[in-house]
Amino acid sequence: MGNRKSSFNCTLFQCRTKDKRSIWESEIKPQLHVLSMQNPR
Repeated sequence: MGNRKSSFNCTLFQCRTKDKRSIWESEIKPQLHVLSMQNPR
């Protein structure tokens, strides 16, 4: 669990140095989709 969180923080840091939209589409958005699949409401 902690490993996933640290990699997610890395992605957030990369948002500052790279194109935010491309990082969002390729990294954060898929992760949020997986989280929503794992935790249905």
